[in-house]
Amino acid sequence: MFAQIRVIDLSSNGFSGDLPVILFENFQAMKIIGETSRTREYIAGDYSGHYAKTLIVTTKGLDQELSRVLTTYMIIDLSRNRFVGYLPTIIGDLVGLRTLNLSHNGLESVIPASLHQLSVLESLDLSSNKIGGEIPRQL
Repeated sequence: MFAQIRVIDLSSNGFSGDLPVILFENFQAMKIIGETSRTREYIAGDYSGHYAKTLIVTTKGLDQELSRVLTTYMIIDLSRNRFVGYLPTIIGDLVGLRTLNLSHNGLESVIPASLHQLSVLESLDLSSNKIGGEIPRQL
């Protein structure tokens, strides 16, 4: 389930409880770093009027509207919910991830060292949580 998903935005909802580890396990496309060819490929599809043909990405508080999204651009935005608990170490397996926004939740514990595996990560927002400890040196 969700093996080929590249963009998931479930922000500003009422989700609560622990972050669902099984969700991250199923994101197979995000476990591969793309850009093996020299040509740029974009996410395409027949939206049939059900979905917007653009994507608004918020990074560092700034909204960017993308009219075309590269297939290598992988985003998880679970911000502004009521998730609690710890950051699952399995997130470090999503090596193709470019943007991870888990801000404005109730996450606790520490930042897992496994996040150092996210070598193409361009934006990480963990603000407005209850995360403690030190920032891993690997980051």
